[in-house]
Amino acid sequence: MKIKRGRLQQIIQEELKRVLKEESNLDYKEVFMVVAKPYGKLEFWPNMLNPRIYDNDDDAGQVASSQNKPGASRTWFPLSVSDVLTQIGSGHDQYGILVTAAQMHLDKRAASDSDPDIDNDGSLGPEELRRLANNLEKSEIEGVIAAANAAGAESWQSLKNKELSGAIDDENTADLDDLDALAKAFKVSKTINHETEDASGTIQIGTINGEPTATWNVMGHTTWMR
Repeated sequence: MKIKRGRLQQIIQEELKRVLKEESNLDYKEVFMVVAKPYGKLEFWPNMLNPRIYDNDDDAGQVASSQNKPGASRTWFPLSVSDVLTQIGSGHDQYGILVTAAQMHLDKRAASDSDPDIDNDGSLGPEELRRLANNLEKSEIEGVIAAANAAGAESWQSLKNKELSGAIDDENTADLDDLDALAKAFKVSKTINHETEDASGTIQIGTINGEPTATWNVMGHTTWMR
């Protein structure tokens, strides 16, 4: 029986949740964010709806320092996601958003591996399940890139590089300032509708500084393809 990728991802996520519940020592102490506490309540940088997650305390600390200007109304500082979740509690409106952001960051950071059972122990642990789900997502974006190249073939015919290189940028892999710069420089020539097994959205075809560029837009989330 053939299982669609969307159903397989669902099965993987359900199994991951089960395994995580069994491994109480697995938490978010290894990833960090930048927060402030101006009125006794934590605030996330750059905003409550789109908190940024960092690989370590030093990276988060550098961002916090850059935001702490003289006379600023807030003092930003690094804090592990685990500590933030403990402080705000599961009843907080942003609890689920923060968990999702942290998990997406961990998923992106995980290295790909052709064999899901990395340690060859006959079962899939939390990290192995994350890598398997990440590989499925990679397969999906490769299909989007192929669709973008087909749609942009005519528009990019006169350019030196006539197709996307495959480089990917989004809020999990690039700074917000860099993403803003991409958006400002992006010259759109065409927009098409596109569907994968698990998502429906639009692909925008265009250029940035004479180089082929496209975006994959799904439910407010934008992935840049260059």
